Amino acid sequence: MEAEYFSDDESFERLEADEDELFDAYAAGRLSPADQAAFERRYLASPEGRRRLTFARALRERSDDAVALLESGARQSLRSVATWAALAACLVAGSAAFWLAGQNTRLKAEVARLRAERRDPSPAPPRAEESESTLPAPVSPRGAAQTVQIPAQSPRAPIDVALAPGTQSIRLEVALSGDEDSATFEAVVRRPGGEEVWRQEGLAPKGFGAPLVMTAPAVALGDGEYVLSVEGEPSREGPRQSARRYRLRVRAGGP
Repeated sequence: MEAEYFSDDESFERLEADEDELFDAYAAGRLSPADQAAFERRYLASPEGRRRLTFARALRERSDDAVALLESGARQSLRSVATWAALAACLVAGSAAFWLAGQNTRLKAEVARLRAERRDPSPAPPRAEESESTLPAPVSPRGAAQTVQIPAQSPRAPIDVALAPGTQSIRLEVALSGDEDSATFEAVVRRPGGEEVWRQEGLAPKGFGAPLVMTAPAVALGDGEYVLSVEGEPSREGPRQSARRYRLRVRAGGP
């Protein structure tokens, strides 16, 4: 498969289309738990994969908005609905075509580079994307997980997080206030002095009224105080929303 992928453009384009469908299935929540965990390990461990997921979710949101507009407007004016739906479809198609064209150019250049490396296996310099961050990548819990529920409004006192012995991951469930209009969110955990210890991007609730769920490795959060920042990622139509911050006091369990 690898030899065919590098030598045949048609095979490369089929694989690229399959990847796009996989991102769409993950954004829609159609993957099984095992496939979802495998997807997160493979794609969400890199900034490029997280950016592709953000785009897939935004594209799905725009498509859902166009369908909702069509159903609502049909009760008032069929002609008006058709006009707005056509306009929304054109905008979505135009944005998608522009982004996919850029992705196709970038991926073809990457294939050309890899083909050249096969002919000349000299070590290549590290790409900037690979050295962008040394922070732990988002992971799925493989062992015991502990859930911490966080209210929408940040309390004055720190939120105590007492980890039981053997805890391998911390599942943070942040309640949303209902007025957030961001399609995706990012969560960052820092020490009080500002040092970043963990980050996860492209987060989205399962549905309206559902909390924002993120999973952090317990090894990244030792005993001490931290600041959790939750911020809506900017959309094409509006600026970045202000971040909400929560103070966490973590006490790790014994062996």
